[in-house]
Amino acid sequence: MIRYLTLILILPLLLLAASCGEPNATLPATEHDRLNIVASFHAVQTFVEAVAGDLADVRTIVPDGASAHGFEPKAQDLLKLADADLFVINGLGIEGWADAAVQAADNATLVVLDTSDGVSLIPLDEEHDADEHDADEHDTDEHDADHDHGEYDPHIWLGLTTAQKQVENIRDALIRLDPDNRSVYEQNTARHIASLDDLLNTYRPQFEAVPNRTIVTGHAAFAYLCRDFGLTQNSVQNVYADGEPSAMQLASLIEYSREHRVKTIFAEHLASPDVSRTLADEVGATIETIYTLEAAEGKKTYLERVETNLEKILAALQP
Repeated sequence: MIRYLTLILILPLLLLAASCGEPNATLPATEHDRLNIVASFHAVQTFVEAVAGDLADVRTIVPDGASAHGFEPKAQDLLKLADADLFVINGLGIEGWADAAVQAADNATLVVLDTSDGVSLIPLDEEHDADEHDADEHDTDEHDADHDHGEYDPHIWLGLTTAQKQVENIRDALIRLDPDNRSVYEQNTARHIASLDDLLNTYRPQFEAVPNRTIVTGHAAFAYLCRDFGLTQNSVQNVYADGEPSAMQLASLIEYSREHRVKTIFAEHLASPDVSRTLADEVGATIETIYTLEAAEGKKTYLERVETNLEKILAALQP
């Protein structure tokens, strides 16, 4: 909290300095200007760009290679909010720095959109109950840590049905800000939702056809994706990838993986695969890397990376 208070004190000085630059830097806005939108991290940015198309300039706060949850913004990062029309966040505590960032920006006209509004959420307790090794072996400190973060799993951008709701929330916010372009936002949203529906309709029957639908991931980020396709997720680390599992937790997960004949342990691009590799060695499984979509990992689009994840998961579940 101290670092955020420091940012709040420093940012007005940076804004004053920026205003003393070239005169053209402070040209008055017109009704024909493109919307200036800031997204918290990459996945949210892709949703905004899908809806806004060419009608907005979209930037992010969290740089590629950094986790949205553990990110600590610098004052220079927060300058992006000073002249923004809209700040779009995932919500559910994944951007623990967002409130302080908005306060520091001191932008009276800034609209903040929490895209989790109205999303069908998965309670963290429900994940623990559904996860055999978490329910049996997680110690009290780790369970309490989850509740310190929030009540619900925040990884809604990784589920296809939840991502659809996020996109609809962005559409509604853009229409409120720019009603003249309502039809464009509605058409772009319908197109993106149709693409997500195509993935749902293509892969649901394929997952229903496999007898074993249990996956093991590096950390518990894929509950919403699993819900979409009738899968069960078990993980090396908890929802927030806090710390490493104890020897007892790892032993339980080894037993779980053997019992469910897990052949592939899924690691994530932004997370260290060391513990996942240890688990894979113990159960004779391979390591496969999948996308968390927090960062622009390579040149693939959001939809392409989701489909890559689905292909890899489906291949791992084949008898």
